[in-house]
Order: sequence, then structure tokens, then C-alpha cells
Amino acid sequence: MTNRREIDLACNMIREEAHRAITLFPSFNSGHEGKAIIEEELDELWTEVKACALGTTPNILTEAIHVGAMAARFIADVCLSATLPPEESER
Repeated sequence: MTNRREIDLACNMIREEAHRAITLFPSFNSGHEGKAIIEEELDELWTEVKACALGTTPNILTEAIHVGAMAARFIADVCLSATLPPEESER
């Protein structure tokens, strides 16, 4: 059974990857672009899921983290960036 510890660990991994992605890639320009990137990451996760079923050593955790990080990035770039005032340090 999943408990809070595992959820907290997963969220921390996703947060770290989202922060890393911010330094490497520009913000999503639109919801369409964000969706396309999430779909790409989800396709990579699906490839790993299928590989796991075949008994190969998959990179499933990394790809799952990428999906979560891009979902967080979508929320930040598309959903929140237009509704939140800039932080003091960004003014």
C-alpha cells in the first residue's frame, strides 16, 4: 500500500526534475506545446512499461519522474503564470 512517505519521495523527485528542466528548457509557450511535451514523455514511459513486461531492465522510474515534472511544469507555465503576481525578486 502506498503511504505518505512514498508520495512525499515521489513529489521530491518530481520537484528536483522540474527545477532541473527549468534551467535547461524555456517555459511552455502554450497549452498545446505543454500537452505535446507531456505526451512525448508519456510515450517514453509507455515504452518502459512494455519493456518491463518483457523482463528487460527498464528506466521506468526516470520516465515516470519526467511525466510528473512536465505536468508540474505545465501547471506552473500554463495555468499559474498568468494568474499569479510576479515575486518580489522577479520585479
